[in-house]
Amino acid sequence: MESRLRLTLAMVSAFGGMASWQGAEIEPADSLMQNISSESTARASTVLKHVVISSQRSGSTWLKTMLSSHSEIQNDGEIRAPAHIQSMARFKVQTPAVQRLVNISYETSVAVDEFPDMLAEKHWRDVLEYAFEQPLSKAIKTVGFKWMLNQGISSNMDEAVKYLNDHLVKSVILDRKNHLRRAISLYHLECTQEPAHLLSDVDKSKAPEPLDIPVKYLRYSLYDSLRAEKIYLELEKKLNDVLYVPYEAMAKDPDTWMTKIYSFVGVQNQAADTGVLQKIHDGTIDELVVNWPQKRRILMQEPEFAARMVAWETDNTAYLLHDKDMQRKVQRGVSFVQTAEFPSICY
Repeated sequence: MESRLRLTLAMVSAFGGMASWQGAEIEPADSLMQNISSESTARASTVLKHVVISSQRSGSTWLKTMLSSHSEIQNDGEIRAPAHIQSMARFKVQTPAVQRLVNISYETSVAVDEFPDMLAEKHWRDVLEYAFEQPLSKAIKTVGFKWMLNQGISSNMDEAVKYLNDHLVKSVILDRKNHLRRAISLYHLECTQEPAHLLSDVDKSKAPEPLDIPVKYLRYSLYDSLRAEKIYLELEKKLNDVLYVPYEAMAKDPDTWMTKIYSFVGVQNQAADTGVLQKIHDGTIDELVVNWPQKRRILMQEPEFAARMVAWETDNTAYLLHDKDMQRKVQRGVSFVQTAEFPSICY
């Protein structure tokens, strides 16, 4: 059926919607898309569901790539724009969830194939329901995507937990414990023109230039990570079917962790493509941040940062992963930092 779809779309695009070409009867694209949607919805009732809950610059793209390399897994990336939702919506497939998304797009004057964060934040339930309806092949045993904390889950915590539990969704929490390195990576993503990821076959002979990250940005990002940590702890307690994955542990032994993740989401073990991406910022903090000693002195005035600074700088994975008492101490100060203090610019 899917091969017929590709032929139909190519023919219709090339010949202006002709119903036949050189004697070959072509099924109308809208009808064909509708048939595929019906078949997919029927298959979806037997397909498992999974979601990767994470924050930007925490290894979620790497994990998504490894998941997608499995022949029985369909992971469509971030909730705000699963690729096939865009294409199916453009063909006006009449399933309830996609129709709601089309209506939302019409009412808000937002293009369906853009799906900004606003759409995911306010209409996350419709995006979830549609994504879970659409396994793309009969070989797929689990369908899922990445759900970032800033795309509806943290601001709709109780509703989101209830939805995931009621729909038997397997939740993988991917948490990057080295908040300082995450802050550097986040600044690189938001405030430079450099690529967000490097493929493993790209020559990385030249180390990246040190970043002149403002102290206020570092402070914002570190507190943001501490709040995320608090949300992860709460989700881990409330979700019925959850696997907590520390990024640092997965980076140290990806094969072992992917075996655990494959088993958790309900597929057979396969060799994961663990080397498709490479780290961009793998030097010391002093090599990565301009005037780091001076900025460090300012950050060390915050008790929440001082308690972990050495572990962040040395990338002490064992300390970061196992000091639960320190996590509880840090959380006491998190709520005092107001969102209004956070910078909206990179300078």
